[in-house]
Amino acid sequence: MAKRKLIPVFLPQGGCRQHCIYCNQKGITGETSLPSEYDLWDMIPKKTDETWELAYYGGTFTSLPRSVMLRYLEFGQKLRRKGRIGSIRISTHPAYLDQEKISLLRRYGVSTVELGVQSMDDFVLEKAGRDHGKGEIIHSITLLKDAGFTVGIQLMTGLPGQTPNSIFQGIRELLPLRPDMVRIYPLLVLEGTPLAEMWRHGIYEPQTLVDAVSLVGDMFAVFCHYGIPVIRMGLQPTEELNFDSNFLLDGPFHPSFGYLVKSYLKRKQMEMLLERHKGDVRFLAFRNDLPLLFGDKRSNLRFFEQERRCAVSEAMLSRGDIALAPFDKRERSNVLSILREKEFFALYLERLPYWSELCI
Repeated sequence: MAKRKLIPVFLPQGGCRQHCIYCNQKGITGETSLPSEYDLWDMIPKKTDETWELAYYGGTFTSLPRSVMLRYLEFGQKLRRKGRIGSIRISTHPAYLDQEKISLLRRYGVSTVELGVQSMDDFVLEKAGRDHGKGEIIHSITLLKDAGFTVGIQLMTGLPGQTPNSIFQGIRELLPLRPDMVRIYPLLVLEGTPLAEMWRHGIYEPQTLVDAVSLVGDMFAVFCHYGIPVIRMGLQPTEELNFDSNFLLDGPFHPSFGYLVKSYLKRKQMEMLLERHKGDVRFLAFRNDLPLLFGDKRSNLRFFEQERRCAVSEAMLSRGDIALAPFDKRERSNVLSILREKEFFALYLERLPYWSELCI
């Protein structure tokens, strides 16, 4: 899938007919109203071409009043005709898609639709204030895939009533639908939401950062094993979304959450390699993977150095693969063992209790 440069346009809760217990898009984005066409032109970089994509986020696009939806689609069509963008992307809710709306999106050049799935557990969806169930999710993804759209899904962790088993049962049901990409967001407690009141009254307790990193890492491994890219993990920090503001109250927020997840999995991959060897070692990896092997504040190396001397060096390896060599830098060409990323994900899933049990 060719990566496009995105022009994000936020429609803060535009078209949302329900009020999810966790959502405050106006607080996250700092935007309080829908952008006008004048605002839209102001958001477009001066030099763009057909490698760019206009992306409408933060609301339920297909539930906007028809006149508003058409205004945004026509703006995107103008840009496409001028060669300023190549396509349009929208995000929407599974309950507000039908054949007529899908045909409309196609006609105006929308190529990617991201669906707010959040969970495949009807009980969890109801507690979260979502006005749809698993059936609508399956139906919407099927309609979109049949119509030739690129389909993204957004999932959450830490929802009230949610368990690892329900998450991975849901993933097992999503895999046959072949979504093209996934975003995973751990639930945060934001001011101005029903969830904030639940938190204040002790009814809801958010995930810890450690637990969220571990669980999202497990989910990431499953999707990667099945060839489905995870394009984002954790919300992007903004002026409003950080622990220095009064808006973010609690939850597993980190400005580099995705890095923590990938680094956590690299530690697991390194652990598997060390099962095969004793003594001091040197890990070898592709240059861009080295920060993941070191870990946040060198946490991965410090973890292994409790029992042995360890080092990390660059090597001519494929992205994601890790090799093991003697600790002595002069002997690093003497590779002791190598664990390919593809093999690692397969082994990791075999050891994942709530995944392997579902696959029996």
